[in-house]
Amino acid sequence: MIWYTVIVDTESVIEEFQNAKKNDDPYKIFRSVFNISQDLDYILNFVKNTPDGEYRHQAEYLHILQGIQKDTMPIDNIYSFFNLIKDSYSENYNPDNALAIIVCEKGILEYDGITGVNEHFDPQDNIHWNCIGKSSWIINKKDEIILNPGDIIFIKAGTYHSVKTLEPRVGIIFTA
Repeated sequence: MIWYTVIVDTESVIEEFQNAKKNDDPYKIFRSVFNISQDLDYILNFVKNTPDGEYRHQAEYLHILQGIQKDTMPIDNIYSFFNLIKDSYSENYNPDNALAIIVCEKGILEYDGITGVNEHFDPQDNIHWNCIGKSSWIINKKDEIILNPGDIIFIKAGTYHSVKTLEPRVGIIFTA
């Protein structure tokens, strides 16, 4: 079953996240939660040039910055995103330790014959905020979800998923 939620306020997002963590569904989609005004070039420049975090240039057009702190991220609504995570998990949880920015400069990214991220599962919950562009997510080899700018997907630990970049995009990933 696919669960979509259109969000009007962060309190409802927090409540929906808490419910999603408790139920048996492997994922939940939140539509149009947070938008940003920065463009892809601005964020790519930040990812390539920040002294904070661990930068990986995984493929010619794929850039990943891990381990960054929210105070160094020049992205609209980043504090709202962090507060949503903190309030959804616990007050003692520090989301700064499990954050990454992914930038794909080209749509339909292909690297060694692979388009996007191969099917895998993560041992912890994942929350992906699709900031710019579109991506296609396949969950458990059967459900396809297209994420648009501003959408968030919550994926429970142990859920198989793969991701295809459909157009140049920026995503922020939090692993719980």
